[in-house]
Amino acid sequence: MKNMIYDAYKNKIPENDRQCTAQLAQEWEKSKPLVGKKVLLNCHITLSTLIIVDILQRAGAIEIDITATSDLVAHSNPVSTIKEAGLNYFEKGNIPVDKCNKYYDIVFDCGAGLLNKVTPQIGMVELTHTDPNLYKDIKFPVITVDNSETKKLETKYGTGDGLVRTLIYAAKNKITYSCNSITSFIKENKCNLDVLITIIQQITEQGKLFQDRKYMLFGYGKVGIGIASALKSAGVKPKDIYVVEVSSPAKKAADLKGYTTLLLNKEDKDSLQKIKDHLPNMYGLITATGVENMMAEYFTPDEIKHIPYIANMGTPDEFGKKFSDIAILNDRKLANFMLEYPTEVMYLDPIFTILLKAGDQLVTDKKLVTGLQNVATAIDTEVLGGWKSFHKETPWKHAEYKLKTNTLLGNLSLFSPPKMKPKESPNKDSEFTAKKLTSDQLPEIIC
Repeated sequence: MKNMIYDAYKNKIPENDRQCTAQLAQEWEKSKPLVGKKVLLNCHITLSTLIIVDILQRAGAIEIDITATSDLVAHSNPVSTIKEAGLNYFEKGNIPVDKCNKYYDIVFDCGAGLLNKVTPQIGMVELTHTDPNLYKDIKFPVITVDNSETKKLETKYGTGDGLVRTLIYAAKNKITYSCNSITSFIKENKCNLDVLITIIQQITEQGKLFQDRKYMLFGYGKVGIGIASALKSAGVKPKDIYVVEVSSPAKKAADLKGYTTLLLNKEDKDSLQKIKDHLPNMYGLITATGVENMMAEYFTPDEIKHIPYIANMGTPDEFGKKFSDIAILNDRKLANFMLEYPTEVMYLDPIFTILLKAGDQLVTDKKLVTGLQNVATAIDTEVLGGWKSFHKETPWKHAEYKLKTNTLLGNLSLFSPPKMKPKESPNKDSEFTAKKLTSDQLPEIIC
């Protein structure tokens, strides 16, 4: 059973990207801190999630059940692996009634999806941000890792990196689709070389995602800060990143980074109009406010439909059904979850580690009280320090994706003609206008 889970990810996720969890796996396989424990895991189910499942098995848990509540994403391949390994997978948080009341010793939760639905024997660990008021009447300990310094790695690097890689992925798909369309068109009709060159130039222009492009970002909290930083890393000039905020302190923080900032005041119609005046110039629009239906409150679909790349990076749908006909990446769900690796494992690695160690804290710390509390500072310091030692210079993972796309665009642009001097305007006999091109003469990169 253990080997099936491990084998599913070991060759797909480089160990260099999962050094914290690899070390924890070795330690827990020896110490067995969860021996005899029944565990329930609720989180996004992706290939990287199997790392958590693998370590729980190594730690000696006698039963590991897994689910993803309806607001979470579950990729089919890892779900199939979980089932084939003989583990219980419950669709959309539908936990059997007989397992809801003190059946599990520990529940690892995400977004309070199982709070007030499942009561654990020992306690619960919460992965992400939740409203503290939800835990006022809880009769067991709940440890959150969201307030930890370690968790900031995910928002500072991981989420922004995931958004940039999503944009690159979407652009590459557009380029591939366009190239395939060209191939089909030429097979059927043939065309002049200058027509093909014009189309290729349009494609390469379409693929230039960051340089001299303008992006509007709604929200400059933890997620927004990471997104803006990643866009800057990818090549967007700080002044071309338009940050929209309702909070004056957040706006000032964005000002200090050199971004163009806009304060949205519900009582001031002029502030909204200033934002709308900039929309026609945007190449991308990203929401990261965490407010459901936020865009529907202020904007219409017609005002943003011209923008090539639109993305929701908040957990709720920040656009709403009003925008159902607009091309929003991943159908208004978290945009980066259209990728096999929504967040690169090197950023999730420490988060998974502190999540699991918080579970161990539930078992060993007899001083825990009921209700919501932060993970132990010692655990936070240990995990963050370990990650920093493994990644002394933290690279952006999107850099390698960007390089591959730039290479693709470079190969396409090589097929464009040299720029003519004013006196060298092509005539009707020019090789660029007269020569016919068939599909077998296309560059390999297009075919």
